[in-house]
Amino acid sequence: MRRFAEQGYRATSLSAIARESGVTPAAVYPYFHDKERLFLAAFDADASALLDSALPADVSALPTWIGLLPRIVDGATRHPLARRVFEGREPDLTPRLLELPSAVRLRDAMEQALRTAQRAGIARADIDPALTAVGLQTIVLSTLLAAIQARVMQDPQRRDGLLAVIVAALRAPGGVPGA
Repeated sequence: MRRFAEQGYRATSLSAIARESGVTPAAVYPYFHDKERLFLAAFDADASALLDSALPADVSALPTWIGLLPRIVDGATRHPLARRVFEGREPDLTPRLLELPSAVRLRDAMEQALRTAQRAGIARADIDPALTAVGLQTIVLSTLLAAIQARVMQDPQRRDGLLAVIVAALRAPGGVPGA
């Protein structure tokens, strides 16, 4: 992770990683078919750690999701490979972000939270939780890219405006304020 974060995908060789790890390059291939798979695994591990640190403790409670984006943006400084990708410095990976296991886990947790919130009368009953979770996953990752590249979340008005749109789209009439 460190080497990819510092030097990027193209400038990092598999043999240098193997050498630094104290193994031969041949020892890496049974685990990772090529450098791209090693890079994706390293990125997903770093992105997963970032998401884990930002996810609410109770993923089923919709109101606890509201601060997710600011928590991810703030946490990105402690996850240099994830930050490198979100900064757009690995453009070949950007289209694959939504397919990574950590992104799928995020989507699944959002779907669970929406279903729970619907049962509690907090979220709108007329939305499809699975489809809405796909949309939210896309919004979160797209906004994360914009937030880090254009520093959107550092502008309190933009941050609050974005969160207000998401809350307004999900909240049931008469639902919990701020949920």
